[in-house]
Formats: sequence, C-alpha cells, structure tokens
Amino acid sequence: MAHRNVFLLLFVLWATVWLWSVAGLWLIAPTGDGFTGGLNRITTFLGWQVLAGGLALCLFWIRQGVGPALRRLAWLPLCLALLLVAFIAVVLIWSWVQHLIWPPGGYTPPDGPVTQTPGG
Repeated sequence: MAHRNVFLLLFVLWATVWLWSVAGLWLIAPTGDGFTGGLNRITTFLGWQVLAGGLALCLFWIRQGVGPALRRLAWLPLCLALLLVAFIAVVLIWSWVQHLIWPPGGYTPPDGPVTQTPGG
C-alpha cells in the first residue's frame, strides 16, 4: 500500500510540474530585446520539462510494485517525455537538412554598379 501511495504522490508531482512548464509559457513575462526577447520562456519550459522527465523516469522505474492500472499509467509521463525529445530531435535534424539543401551564402552580389544609362 505504501508503494502505491509513493507512486501516486510522484504522479501528482509530475503532473503539477508538467502543467506548470506548459502554463509558464503564457504566465511568465518575456524579457530581453530583439532576438533574445522571450527566450526566458523557452528556457523555463525546458528546465521544468527536464525535471518532469526525471520524475517520469522515477515513475517508470517504480511501476513494478503497483497494480496493473497504475503500471499502465506510468507509461504516460514517459511517453510525453520521449515525445518532447523526439520533437526536438526532428527540429534539429530538419534544420540541419535545410542547411545542406540551401547553404548560406548562395547569393553573391555583383562587384560593380548594375545601373546603366538608357541607350548606352
């Protein structure tokens, strides 16, 4: 019974951390100017998601001592954490492939002036 209570406590803690990471995107005021404007929201989201991922691994690790319904429930946090990791990996791979297809510096401007006078 105590193992079940620890599992449920960790699950509620995971759900709270995970929901706060998502809600924090809208609740935290953006800071910074220009390119870095709002970057604090992303780092806050990822920081809380790392904590939620650690709790998900803990939940998955202790799932053996609980009933079958809670054992299946332990897959939810792990799958959400792996989905986030897969999404970030896909974005990075997509960015890398785009860089290979369209390398930067593909356009070189002409050396001299391009304007000509009419008729000559």
